[in-house]
Amino acid sequence: MKIVVSGDVNGQKIYELEEEVWDEVVELIKETIFVVHKEAVERAPVATGILRESIHFDFEEKEDFFRGLVKVGAHYGPYVEFGTRPHMPPVEPIQKWVEVKSRRFVRTKSGKQRWIKGKQGKEARSIAWAIAMTIKKKGTKEHPYLRPAWEKGLAFFERRLQEMKP
Repeated sequence: MKIVVSGDVNGQKIYELEEEVWDEVVELIKETIFVVHKEAVERAPVATGILRESIHFDFEEKEDFFRGLVKVGAHYGPYVEFGTRPHMPPVEPIQKWVEVKSRRFVRTKSGKQRWIKGKQGKEARSIAWAIAMTIKKKGTKEHPYLRPAWEKGLAFFERRLQEMKP
């Protein structure tokens, strides 16, 4: 087996591989993508579950090329990951978020749990407007979920690659 680090691009190592290790490296890339995907899903903030459910992976293979991708389908994924500058957001999605986040479980006298509706209607809209005005002034804070997942995946890849060397 021969794996040679031949340099780097933007701090990322470039590896030259002989053909006999190609299948092993492809399998390692797949395992790494599974690690990144799992970590991203676990770290993604949840209100409605749309962001978390939109995280998926894919593989692209050609004769001498293989790559794995972790993608986020929710259009607001980058805004969650990196935060935003001050701007006026649409109020309706924030109102839906307020309604979801203000729900709670209560325990009945019989010991069963049930949902209690949270803020609804005008009350939820009023809270949503207050949040929107804060975002207009301050923007939103970042909530990284992909970058830490990538870092964990990279550490996994490099550790396993070292184990592969004879």
